[in-house]
Amino acid sequence: MKKVILLSVFAFTLLSTNYAQPSGTIVSYGGTKESLANLESQGWIVCDGTLYDRTITKFQKLFGAIGTSWGGDGGNKFAVPDLRGQFLRGVSDSSTVDPDAVLRRSSRPDLNSAGNSGNAVGSKQENEIQSHNHDLTNNSAPFAAPASGMGIQSNSGQQVIFIKPSVSISPYGGKETRPKNAYVYYIIKL
Repeated sequence: MKKVILLSVFAFTLLSTNYAQPSGTIVSYGGTKESLANLESQGWIVCDGTLYDRTITKFQKLFGAIGTSWGGDGGNKFAVPDLRGQFLRGVSDSSTVDPDAVLRRSSRPDLNSAGNSGNAVGSKQENEIQSHNHDLTNNSAPFAAPASGMGIQSNSGQQVIFIKPSVSISPYGGKETRPKNAYVYYIIKL
């Protein structure tokens, strides 16, 4: 019985400390913008692309976890992910789920160290709609034309012309392709 109690106390202590989540853990946060200022004292910062100095003690664990995967200045500063307006996707790794994994781009081309590209954490992809077709079936019946017209001679001696319609498909939709969604802030563990 004492072992069970001790294990329960240890588990509770572990889960209630800053060590419950490893540095670099990203979670969604439903707090207000005003409440973001208090997060750093709790061991979290917002994923907004800010550069932090890896030589400052409180940022060293995070730098050890993510390095310059998300970019950096080429010196002592590294970027946290800029996940504003982004959907997250797991790294394809050795699976074939993302057929364009090797084409993924660096997340911070504006920095000296642009971050990872290709099939790695920190890379990004632009919007895209999968290639597809819009088939059109001509349901109109052929019509009879004078013998001098072009077409195929029918058994009754009339020429039959088949019309190939010209179709224009107007664009439909909004400014982006997206699933239903809800806004949150993404935060990362120091």
